[in-house]
Amino acid sequence: MRTFTILLALTFFSTLAFADEKSGNKLKVKINHKFKDTETGEKYEFQFKYDTDEWLQITNNPESETGINLRRDEVGKFKAIVEKMLKFGDAVYKNQITGVEKKFKGEKEILPKLLSDRIEISIEEDVKTPFKKSRVIVFWVSPSGQYQYWDLRELEEIAKIFDDKQKDVFKKYDLLKALND
Repeated sequence: MRTFTILLALTFFSTLAFADEKSGNKLKVKINHKFKDTETGEKYEFQFKYDTDEWLQITNNPESETGINLRRDEVGKFKAIVEKMLKFGDAVYKNQITGVEKKFKGEKEILPKLLSDRIEISIEEDVKTPFKKSRVIVFWVSPSGQYQYWDLRELEEIAKIFDDKQKDVFKKYDLLKALND
């Protein structure tokens, strides 16, 4: 009966990757989210990963080690910083200001553990007016020096999908873990 239940769950949750934690392999869940910018036609992709190390990784470079790493209890902090950055980035975009760089100093108390206070939004100096949202760059840095760039369009998308995707990845991981026990 247990084997049937596992097979049924894996068939139903096709985004799950199954492994046996007891043999040294990790349980791992990956959820990909693809979207297209309606203005430019540019295609984007995010990947949400969660495994037995209990770090939620969000990356715009699937299957890589780069990205933003969060503990479950830090998702609210991450959402708050995304909302602040989105508000500023959107104002920069609407005003078509060039050469802007905004660092989020003094925000350290609300930042997730593996994000340093080197979080910034910048606009390249050579931007011509009007420019696209892809020219407004979000720069995330971890204390270990790893970094990830997102543009304003990706930041808008993550703000829309973050709640559903992070809940989905945790729910699927918990189900997989329960089935594996």
